[in-house]
Amino acid sequence: IPHWQSTVSIWSKNLNHQTATFSNAMRGALLYKEGKTQKALADFEAFDSRPDPRIDLVKLGILYNAMGTMLAPRSLSQAQEAFGKALQARPDNYDYLINSAIISQKQGLFEKAESFLNRAFQVEPNNPQAPLLMARQSASLDKVQEANKAFKQAIDVDKDNPLTYLEYAVFLYQSNNQDAAREALEQVRRLFEEAGQRAENNPIFLELDKRL
Repeated sequence: IPHWQSTVSIWSKNLNHQTATFSNAMRGALLYKEGKTQKALADFEAFDSRPDPRIDLVKLGILYNAMGTMLAPRSLSQAQEAFGKALQARPDNYDYLINSAIISQKQGLFEKAESFLNRAFQVEPNNPQAPLLMARQSASLDKVQEANKAFKQAIDVDKDNPLTYLEYAVFLYQSNNQDAAREALEQVRRLFEEAGQRAENNPIFLELDKRL
């Protein structure tokens, strides 16, 4: 949450003599930044009940994304609604798309999650997060071809990360494609070595290497 050039006390004083929720939004942002999430959420919910048009789209997206993050432990559906409002304000925001995808996955709404992840990948095609999340989702649903494609997309944009290759190697092993898993594991070893590290220090690598 950016600093919006004010203090909590000023917005609190404003709320003593006005009913507009602009001050709730501003105070809530500052409270959220200070880690006072319960008070921040109360302010954001007050704003959400009567949105003030003076809050611009950038701040609106930030507010609802923060609101979704705070609501997630309490209610996945309410969090999804908040993330949806963040996306209404800024439809191409990568973080909001990823958050919407993750909350959809937690609800078992996998087609909806896939749609958010595809949009996120279009927004930031050089960011491996969206295809990696897609790969994990597809693998969990035993969609081997889709998972394989998504893992390769993640690797294409994160070529030097041994952990991405390692996760792919594990997927290949679990998919009974041991030859490809061995090949991927050797790539993992090479990338660790290039980074000046020993692959054997990674317990997942060590276990997979023993099995292969």
